[in-house]
Amino acid sequence: MLAPLLALSGWSWILCLLAAQGALPLSPGPQSGGAAPTSAPALEQAWALSFGELRRAPLLPLMPLGELVLVADERGGLSALQAETGTLRWFVQLSGPLDTVPVAGRFLALTSGATTLVVEARSGARIGSFTSAEVATQAAASDGRLLYLPSVLDHTLLTVDLASGQTVWRFTFPERFVTPVLLGQREGGRVAVVGCANGRLYGLPAEGAPPRREQWSHVTGALAGAPLWHDGDLLVAGRDGVLWKLQAAGGGVVWKQSLGASLTAAPLLAGGTLVASTRDGLVACSAETGAVLWRAQGAESALTAGEHRIIARTGARLVARAVDDGRLLADPAPPGLTGVGAMWIERRPRGLLVGWHDPLR
Repeated sequence: MLAPLLALSGWSWILCLLAAQGALPLSPGPQSGGAAPTSAPALEQAWALSFGELRRAPLLPLMPLGELVLVADERGGLSALQAETGTLRWFVQLSGPLDTVPVAGRFLALTSGATTLVVEARSGARIGSFTSAEVATQAAASDGRLLYLPSVLDHTLLTVDLASGQTVWRFTFPERFVTPVLLGQREGGRVAVVGCANGRLYGLPAEGAPPRREQWSHVTGALAGAPLWHDGDLLVAGRDGVLWKLQAAGGGVVWKQSLGASLTAAPLLAGGTLVASTRDGLVACSAETGAVLWRAQGAESALTAGEHRIIARTGARLVARAVDDGRLLADPAPPGLTGVGAMWIERRPRGLLVGWHDPLR
């Protein structure tokens, strides 16, 4: 079964009246929850594609990856569409349905059953594959040479040479994995970042030599979704309402923000704005500084985000808000939308996909 979409789910928060030591000074931000809806340019249809008829199989939830959107079906087909035009960039056939949502990057690790296939993200070119009984519990990652597989056995990160299929090294963590493997850069090489059920995030040297210990670890508590990349650093959110920006290379804290309400969903990144869902409503923060940009009090939960607007649910109703100031937009978008940059992809019955351009600025 397809796992929940981690890098890409909703987020929001309310800040504490007093920031914890090391946190940013509290800035309440402009209020937009009670404002009357304002008019906004309607979405403009750019393309439509009867994808379900082409594949003759039910479609799974869409997966935005940069300028692409991945379309998986229940027969194990995986197609990459150019979000702006709907053009098919590549297609791969897996042995069965995709088990985990791949992490965006130059290379994609696609796991179905016991087999993980690595492809080049832009072209779909096959790099290599690996089959093992040590099924991945979270999404694997690859740099095109090595495959980093979070094994279900003994909480072990398994590193495999894709050319030879041989195991390069194994590293065992104290608890099970709760995030996908994220690959970042450090001085002298790469770092693999994983979160575990013990409430810690770990950074591990990710080169050919077997690491003797982790390079860094950071206490996060229970996480509200997987960390997100922003300018080479990691945006990390705890369910208890604490937010960090961490250096991937060494785990150093770039900024920290203590929030006054627990998170109800994983945050969404819309350009340079982080939108979080809390029990008290939506809060948007600058991904660069952590400063609060706006907040909308109420029972809203952010579902998906594009560059310029977000879609949130309040009860059984969908609402749209502008990313820059949180203002409520008078013409909410239809259901079934997924934000992909400046585009929105709508999934309709019978596998019909419709691409919409967002003229809002």
